[in-house]
Amino acid sequence: MWVYIHKIINTYTPVDGDFLKQCEEIAISTIHQFNTTDEDINVVLRFDPNDVILWMRTSWYTINGYMFNVVLDWDKDKWFNELLIWEYKSCIIHELHHVLRRNYPWYWKSFREVLISEWLACVAEVEQNPKHDILYIKSSPEELYELGLFAINQSNDYDHRERYFGSWKLPNWSWYKLWYHLLSQYTNVTQKTSRDLLKMSWIEIMNDPLFQKLLTS
Repeated sequence: MWVYIHKIINTYTPVDGDFLKQCEEIAISTIHQFNTTDEDINVVLRFDPNDVILWMRTSWYTINGYMFNVVLDWDKDKWFNELLIWEYKSCIIHELHHVLRRNYPWYWKSFREVLISEWLACVAEVEQNPKHDILYIKSSPEELYELGLFAINQSNDYDHRERYFGSWKLPNWSWYKLWYHLLSQYTNVTQKTSRDLLKMSWIEIMNDPLFQKLLTS
């Protein structure tokens, strides 16, 4: 298995060479640690301050079953870049999980599979980068209760952007928070790791009596 890093650096966004080397090393070591397949992985590493989530200074998405994209907003301030590295490592883990699941034949055959994959990627982030405070999955019991009621009452009226990125009806990152809570409970009870769940389709997970119990509790 090979890891290929494709760097895209805009002329108006100069990047420190040491920081760039650190990003490459983190990507390669993280992928080798987590990837249990023989698939080659391609990482498009792009530096563009105009294409990131402002408060995270990064953004990320999966392109296909062997490539994903990470965008970073590099800064000359060393303290900011140390924080950015934590976000960056989580991005690598999250998108690698998506890439690996895409190689299974059932991945795109169900809307529920897409959702389960998103939440499992968050579980992988916590396992593989435990010291990082992942803000978009943090929630209070009161918030989870309200989100659960919304999920029950609006199950046939799905709006992806609203449920993940918020609206006048829902706070930001709602669906990440709710389903990460459910899946983290599931992994705690079953003692399954994100690697174990990587090979399980949404049917196997959602039809598990234990998962069904968590959904209705």
